[in-house]
Amino acid sequence: MVRKISSSSELVKILKTTDKKGVLVKFSAEWCAPCKYLEHQMKNVEEKLNEKVEVVEVDVDELPSLAKDFAIFAVPTLVLIPIYRVKVNSDGSVDVPVNRRITGSVDGNTILRWIDEELIEEQ
Repeated sequence: MVRKISSSSELVKILKTTDKKGVLVKFSAEWCAPCKYLEHQMKNVEEKLNEKVEVVEVDVDELPSLAKDFAIFAVPTLVLIPIYRVKVNSDGSVDVPVNRRITGSVDGNTILRWIDEELIEEQ
């Protein structure tokens, strides 16, 4: 299930509490045709995706500050955050190193292969 988030604090909470190996953040926009294609592709592999990662969606028009924080310059963009790389600070804030991303429309099987490679590569 893809969960649409409406604040950066929601993403922080997910990063702190998920029992999955990673969080997949889909940055998109309502007006974006390639985003709709990507959404369809992700639905085709939703069950397998949900076994591996927590999937969240961010509308860049509704949360431009979060898109800026993640240096999103085009949609759709998928950002994979491996949980073991997330650092929770003593003040409750979270450091999230982000360098794993795919920009543009891809098919569902490509997404699954990419996630598998990224999560295995870093363990």
